[in-house]
Amino acid sequence: MNSDLKSLFSLSDELDEKIVSKLMTAIKHGASKDFDYLKFKHSYLSLIQMGMEDNLAPKSAFVTAKTMGVTKESILTSIDHYVRILSKEKELFIAALRNQVSNHLDGPGSKMEELKQRMESNKSKIEQLVKENNIIAVEIEKLLQTQQENREKIQATKDKFDQTYDAILQEMHSDHKLYETIL
Repeated sequence: MNSDLKSLFSLSDELDEKIVSKLMTAIKHGASKDFDYLKFKHSYLSLIQMGMEDNLAPKSAFVTAKTMGVTKESILTSIDHYVRILSKEKELFIAALRNQVSNHLDGPGSKMEELKQRMESNKSKIEQLVKENNIIAVEIEKLLQTQQENREKIQATKDKFDQTYDAILQEMHSDHKLYETIL
């Protein structure tokens, strides 16, 4: 169903497939059994695929939907429902992102500070401690590299999520405006 659902949105192939799939799954799980925004959009996109003009397809789909008791307000309200689903997913993503920052950036950062303090205290000790300092310096460099790699991974994931989220949200808002004016 995720691929069917995905076909309802004009999503770029450049968007991260895992994030698209995650958001589509959330939308799928929150989908109504009633005739709503997703079913309406599917109907009018089907009419467009059959050759109907872009400005007539939504109207024609709406006329059919009205026979099932669907109103303009119910379609617009269901768009808002799916926007809330996406917003909830973004909240969950932000919480997970904070956890990643805490685990992969703050953790190595505090460890790095601890090692720097130890290195300062060892300067006054004998040559054996100089050897320990060299080992610590190598470990700090590895932690800095790990921290930078983790920062880049986290930022890349955030950027992919934001790009996907914004693409879907923008289309939903565009659909909301379109339906509001043509229905």
